[in-house]
Amino acid sequence: MSSHDVLLTRTKNGATITPPLDISAKHGDAGTAPVTSPRNTLTLLTWLGLSVSLACLNKGLLGYVGFRFPMFMASLHMLGSYIATCAATAHAAKSSIKQSLHRLQRSWTFFLPVACLYSVSLCLRNVALIHISIASAQLLVAFAPLFVYAFSVAFGLEAPKLKLLFNVCAIAVGAALCVTGSVAHTTFGLALQLAGVLCETLRGVLLNVFLRKVEPDMTATESLQCLSLPCFALTALSCAFFESGPLAKDLPNRGAPFFCALFANVGVAVLFNFMQLHVLKMFKVLTLSMAGVTKDWVLISASTWVEGGGMSPQFVAGGVLTFGSSMYYAVQRHAK
Repeated sequence: MSSHDVLLTRTKNGATITPPLDISAKHGDAGTAPVTSPRNTLTLLTWLGLSVSLACLNKGLLGYVGFRFPMFMASLHMLGSYIATCAATAHAAKSSIKQSLHRLQRSWTFFLPVACLYSVSLCLRNVALIHISIASAQLLVAFAPLFVYAFSVAFGLEAPKLKLLFNVCAIAVGAALCVTGSVAHTTFGLALQLAGVLCETLRGVLLNVFLRKVEPDMTATESLQCLSLPCFALTALSCAFFESGPLAKDLPNRGAPFFCALFANVGVAVLFNFMQLHVLKMFKVLTLSMAGVTKDWVLISASTWVEGGGMSPQFVAGGVLTFGSSMYYAVQRHAK
């Protein structure tokens, strides 16, 4: 049993039970290991690094290379995740495989809507990258803490706190200032990205509830295996309906370097999907969302410099407000 599994359970009269989440925990997140431990810090940094790498690879293929088939890419990400998890569990006993299948059958009412949200979010955000820059896309991701906090309160993961509400609202206001004062973008692309962020935050909160309350002993590999197959089915169906004709004409014209880049993209996506589920078992989704704001600003600064966009005073003011608010949240969490 891993360290975070130990934290999710306790023994009473010889029986192992799962306690409710303790919102008032003094160290780290409720029901999780301390965020400041070296192992957990490394885990968060790995997750953030994979997130940055995947965003850059997606933008490179969809925007710069001109491969305008986001649903096909999303289906490859899910298919790769399913194949990887099957390979990882191939050595397991048949009883373990049967147990995973039983979990999927028992929890299909949960996995199906989460798979739908996952697929819709992937497709929306990939399509948005065709119309907007990485900087604009990541600016809208800064709205995620506000959405996450609202959903977390609704599902009982966070207690309603006025100070925390002001904190996430300040991040959203800063993001809005940056968007209106940033590089050129299209309203359609921004709307797609914002809808994708909303779906992604709801999916993250639902997964957080499931992995920490409903099935706390379910590993990240098992979770990804259960999620990736229905996600692949949904994204592949969307690809067949919307992209199959142009895709059949485009792929034969691509060379070996393109396919190497595509397979690298799929590999990074598989690792990111696994790490995302792993960190959702360890931390609250709000903490991950706040940590993501720091990652977003690394991407925003780098992409603005690479793409040659200027930074207006309004953009800088919004960035200072957003980054400062996220750092305030981190200091407050550490103080607890």
